[in-house]
Amino acid sequence: MKIDGAEICERLLKAGLPAGPIFDTAQVVNHPHTIHREMTVEKDWCKMTGIPIKFSRTPGSVRLTPPRYGEHTREVLAQYGLSDIETQALRDAGVVLEKRRR
Repeated sequence: MKIDGAEICERLLKAGLPAGPIFDTAQVVNHPHTIHREMTVEKDWCKMTGIPIKFSRTPGSVRLTPPRYGEHTREVLAQYGLSDIETQALRDAGVVLEKRRR
């Protein structure tokens, strides 16, 4: 059974329960409220939400982008003692992913 999230949200609100939609990142970044509050950040390859709190004397900012998917996989595995050959074997077996599967 497929349930419409907006319908459930309305029913909960009518029952007096606080409720709101759950959006994915793309929906949040492109939402009119996010745009109005100037909370969309585009930096290098990344488009994301910025800092929601706005202080005039100490404004927040996004200085770094999050790592790309799998960007640090080899470094992390090396820290745990895996050799490049072992890491490559895990990658070849599909145990370690360095790119998202679609």
